[in-house]
Amino acid sequence: MSLKIDLTPILQEVGRTAHFDFEERLSWPEDGLDIRDPLIIEADLMNTGELVVINAKIFGKVKIKCARCAEDFVYPIKFEFEEEYSSNIPAPAKKKGEVELTKKDFIFKIEKDNTIDLGEAVRQNILTELPIKPLCKKCPEKEEGN
Repeated sequence: MSLKIDLTPILQEVGRTAHFDFEERLSWPEDGLDIRDPLIIEADLMNTGELVVINAKIFGKVKIKCARCAEDFVYPIKFEFEEEYSSNIPAPAKKKGEVELTKKDFIFKIEKDNTIDLGEAVRQNILTELPIKPLCKKCPEKEEGN
């Protein structure tokens, strides 16, 4: 899945902004993301000097399983997210055992040709926006007797 953006014009000046609209058929079956209809993505980008910050809105529908009755149903998604991109991301240090993550560990990479692919950020954000225990309209919020 590719949502490539060429950042060359944005990177030419600190403070420069751009807006992109996408309407794409995307799906990530390996993550259980069965997207219905094309996703609509509205993205605003800004060059802050060290980073390109992206504020995006996503609208769409995902087919998921009800946690109670195990029937498939379509769940509407509508949310906003912000991500940061940089070409100056140091290679991760090789450490043994537990490693504490820092803010820089969550910055996406700008490729050498000044492009980014929003696909991974979209995938990650959809996964975090889905309910942990999705319930279809037929299943009540609380089970009877509780």
